[in-house]
Amino acid sequence: MLGLKRLYGSLDLVNVVTYIQSGNVVFDTGENDPTKISRSIEEAITRSFGGEVRVILRDKDSTNKILGSNPFLNQRNADPENLYVTFLSDTPSELDLKEKISPPPDPRTPSTPRGVETADGGLMPPRLGAGEIINLGSWRKDEFIIHGKEVYLFCPNGYGKTKFSNTFFEKKLSVSATTRNWKTVNALCEIANQR
Repeated sequence: MLGLKRLYGSLDLVNVVTYIQSGNVVFDTGENDPTKISRSIEEAITRSFGGEVRVILRDKDSTNKILGSNPFLNQRNADPENLYVTFLSDTPSELDLKEKISPPPDPRTPSTPRGVETADGGLMPPRLGAGEIINLGSWRKDEFIIHGKEVYLFCPNGYGKTKFSNTFFEKKLSVSATTRNWKTVNALCEIANQR
């Protein structure tokens, strides 16, 4: 992580702070184009450390919105120890969502309004639309909800046992993905907000 911190500094990124040993870096920059920043970091990592790495960035405002928008906390008050966020490199296409990941419609709830909890405490899958919250998946007791470029995960048996891994979303949605537990997301947001 020390080498990674130095690398970021060499790219004119300032106030660089790393958090734990999984590539989490918070920094300030005058550059407003996240694609340009990501590519610059990716190229520098390849030159310095070898191998290709996809860098997924979120700014402070986005991170604060992610913290305030977790439907598993807001609608169910789920235990934060069971919550994760998968950060996607791009917003998934409607076609990928509909054809590769969307469950069939539930004929038992045709008139349930979008965004309303069902009687059993579940969340009704809404119609697909760009940037809308989409509750698409469950497996055993694991569930995920896609909102824009984030996937909110509820994994009561832990992330290590879920089939909703980075690879699952990368293959289904044709994007890059990286996942952090809810504690890490909160810590990174706190570091960013202290600036």
